[in-house]
Parts: sequence; C-alpha cells; structure tokens
Amino acid sequence: MTNQQKEKFIYMRAIAGKSIPFISKETGLSVGELNDYDLKLANELLKAKADEYDKLLEKNSVNSINRFQHLLEIYNRLKTEIDKRDFSGLPTDKLYYMMNDVYELIEFLKDNGHDNPIE
Repeated sequence: MTNQQKEKFIYMRAIAGKSIPFISKETGLSVGELNDYDLKLANELLKAKADEYDKLLEKNSVNSINRFQHLLEIYNRLKTEIDKRDFSGLPTDKLYYMMNDVYELIEFLKDNGHDNPIE
C-alpha cells in the first residue's frame, strides 16, 4: 500500500465511515488486503477519528468551558422562572427538578474538571 493509498484508506474508513467493500471498489484493493490494513492501522484510524472529532468540537465551539457556561445560563434561566412562580397550583415540580438536575450537572463538572458524564 502506498502512502497515498494509506491516507485515502484512513480518511475513507475513519472520517467518512465507509465500509471495507466500498473502499475496495473505490481503491481497487482486495477486501482481504483492506481487512489486514484495518487491523494494522487500528491506532492510526482511532487517532484520525479523534482528531476529526476534536476539529468538529472546536469548529462548533463545543468545549468544556462553553458547555459549562451554557449549563450556568440554563440554570439561571430556570431559577429566574421559578422565582416568578408563586407555587399556588402551577406545575412547578418539573421546573424544580430540571433546575436541580442542571445544578447537579454543574457541580459534577466543577468537581471533575469539566468531563461530561453524559458522553
């Protein structure tokens, strides 16, 4: 496999998510040969996926600080809404539980270096 074929394989397999049979048709390499490369290049495929994932997160401003800031904004909006309620017959329970869930997530993120427990 040439370097160009290797790069194309890594792109098609890791980034584009193409199947081995599809890549075989596109490149002219046999399915067996590509299966071997899939195993041999497993670390490079994972790294390419991770790099692409990081690029997308960065491009869309989805990082831990932005997520944390967004959660704080949601929490404050929920708190403001609850503060408006007089608790007389209004369905406040759901709003309260949402606020509590967001608060717990904020605390978790604060205590755990902004790692997302949902992922």
